[in-house]
Amino acid sequence: MRNLLTICFVLIVAGLFACRKQDTEFKNFLGDKEVVYPGVVNNPHSRPGNLRTALVWNPSSDPSITKYVVYWNNKTDSVVVQSAKHNPADSITAVIPGLSEYIYSFTVFS
Repeated sequence: MRNLLTICFVLIVAGLFACRKQDTEFKNFLGDKEVVYPGVVNNPHSRPGNLRTALVWNPSSDPSITKYVVYWNNKTDSVVVQSAKHNPADSITAVIPGLSEYIYSFTVFS
């Protein structure tokens, strides 16, 4: 019983000293700047072709987006698509030629 009380006391004391407010610790990493995330692409889908594919999506309405970067092959290959449209009713197409018969995973960054 005495060992149990000692262990509980040590855990409570350690918990009280270990816990401290860290609500503002993240500000050291941001450099007093606000993090702004660009808008996401909407309705992405692909259109297969002969040793190529076309990725089609609706652009974000965020006017700060100037380009989209499409990555595949674990980010070893990429294509840059300039963004002049910001109307979500429009569509943007990125044609990726020179693909072999394989399963690909594409990532679109705005």
